[in-house]
Amino acid sequence: MPAKVVIVPGREPEGRIDPITGSEVIISAARSLRNGKKDQEGAYSSLTEKKEGCSFCPGNEDQTPPELISFRRDSFDISSWITRGFTNLYPILALEAKGEPALGVNEVIIETQRHNGFLSSVSDEEISEAFRAIVTRYFSLKNNPLLEWFSVFKNYGKLAGASMEHPHFQIAVKGRIPKKFRERVNRAEEYFWGNGRKCLCCDQIERHYKIGQVVLESEHFVVIVPFEARVPYHIRIFPKKHNPSFADVLRDSDKIRRDFARVLKNTVFLFKVANQGDNYANCSDPMYNFYIETAPYRDDHKEGIFHWHVDFKGKTTIAAGYEDHTGEFVNPTYPEEIAARLKEIASENKF
Repeated sequence: MPAKVVIVPGREPEGRIDPITGSEVIISAARSLRNGKKDQEGAYSSLTEKKEGCSFCPGNEDQTPPELISFRRDSFDISSWITRGFTNLYPILALEAKGEPALGVNEVIIETQRHNGFLSSVSDEEISEAFRAIVTRYFSLKNNPLLEWFSVFKNYGKLAGASMEHPHFQIAVKGRIPKKFRERVNRAEEYFWGNGRKCLCCDQIERHYKIGQVVLESEHFVVIVPFEARVPYHIRIFPKKHNPSFADVLRDSDKIRRDFARVLKNTVFLFKVANQGDNYANCSDPMYNFYIETAPYRDDHKEGIFHWHVDFKGKTTIAAGYEDHTGEFVNPTYPEEIAARLKEIASENKF
């Protein structure tokens, strides 16, 4: 007998459009009923605190390109660094590049000495100091008139694009503003002028409070699962106070930077527990990507149009032919159900 097509009453495919990005998302919750492994044990099965031959581990400082920035506990001990940064050995972008899209700078910031220091396990200080280094590089690179747009991102796990096991952030600074980001700024600008000079992101924060999809908050930050989440664990972190530039905020207040570090760490922890269940303590973090959306260097955002934020995506699904062809996203879960689970984990851990 032919198999019956699975359309669950009340859980039919549903189309949603992300107001911030314009992304078209199909919530197809019945697809989660397919056979297959849903949880990850971790991005890496077994990691030691230090790995022989890892150029990012302490004691191997001479195996990386020259340092551009570092913070050390002992200025006379080269291996006493808390965080250090240098040009990517195999850069995506370069000032010597041929062709405008490739013009730019690509750097690495190592946030921990521990090879197995995944983000949910490191100290708030380590994350905060890494972002102090990132912000310092932001302002140093801003002085180069060839550079227009700054990005900081993190890939964790091979399928998330990390070629090195040792945890690290990357900085990519381009000579032009990417089309995709320019479209996001244009959407924010259209909303601002079309809605009585209101910020799109500020209104989205308020909306997610109302629909119950705020999963975590601190004094300065709020964490949501977007109603139009592109993947099961699509999470955004917003500063509560409107500001276009992450670097201005994190430079001007050590307190806010430490708060941001804690919220980012706790966000990864929520994803980890939701994804790994009771076994989370025995695993590395699952695979994920995140990046910070921040206003371009020389764009005028004095009117308050843009609102910086973090876009986090747990790597639990793989985009395939449909997504690649249409540019749409297929999410096999209801974001509101994921939000409820993350809120439950946050409550259990007293976040």
